[in-house]
Amino acid sequence: MFAQNTSVDNHAFQSFFAAGDCSGHLCRFPLASLLPYLSELFSSVLPQSASAPVDSVSEHQELTSASIAEPSLQAVQLVLSERIHASVPFAISQEWHNQVWHYQVSLHHHQAIQPLHQHLSQNSLSSIPEQQKTNLQHWIYFASSLDQLKQQLILQPLTPEQRTRQRINHLYDWLQQQLQEGSLIDQHLILPLTSLPLGDGLNRKVSDSLQRVGKLCLPERQRLQPLNYALISDGRLSEGYGLLPDALFRVTDSLSAAGLNHETLLVLDQPQCQQLVDTLRPWRS
Repeated sequence: MFAQNTSVDNHAFQSFFAAGDCSGHLCRFPLASLLPYLSELFSSVLPQSASAPVDSVSEHQELTSASIAEPSLQAVQLVLSERIHASVPFAISQEWHNQVWHYQVSLHHHQAIQPLHQHLSQNSLSSIPEQQKTNLQHWIYFASSLDQLKQQLILQPLTPEQRTRQRINHLYDWLQQQLQEGSLIDQHLILPLTSLPLGDGLNRKVSDSLQRVGKLCLPERQRLQPLNYALISDGRLSEGYGLLPDALFRVTDSLSAAGLNHETLLVLDQPQCQQLVDTLRPWRS
């Protein structure tokens, strides 16, 4: 799948590993400590500065050690998580006093990234005082013990085609999990809000995350539909798109009768999720 001369293996990371903070099967490292090792390898996918929008990064921009300033770390966060493949699942976070303000998980098989989602979502803040945002720290997490990481870590850049395939695989796995684990009320899947598609952290706005599904193009240039959804919190509809109000009232009544009106729940359209799975299946790799 990847060219053999475009990877960085663990032999390049000896001093990087020394900067780590590891516990059990999770390790985190300052993001700035990783970027110098990637400056040449990923010059085609990393932005030169925070001033360039992530979605319009030139394929020929270069990142050098001298250009790695604090503002640029925020700019590379989404780029790294979506445009490189790692042999070990990883996540990139912005944190304030070791509490997570935002995170993005790499696009691996959904089960493989669950430990990252669980750890980061449990330590997430809903907001940070505006005057404190200059004190954000940027980390990269790996779902591995340090010994395993030293043996297994290989990073490789994705071509645009490989990136599309990886996003398709990740979305397919996420939708399949919702179909398998969701409770069904009428034709609506009811699930605890534990993850969002395409590696988005739970502190990302749900509507923004689900709209990203509708921006994904298949290899034949067919666009997917935005996901119809509703978010129910404390027994009330807090936001939604595309689902009929009368049907949602029946859902909230059923949840209240079952004593589930104190949880935050994601409601999805079961037929639409199945249709999307069927659409994605031929394009999986």
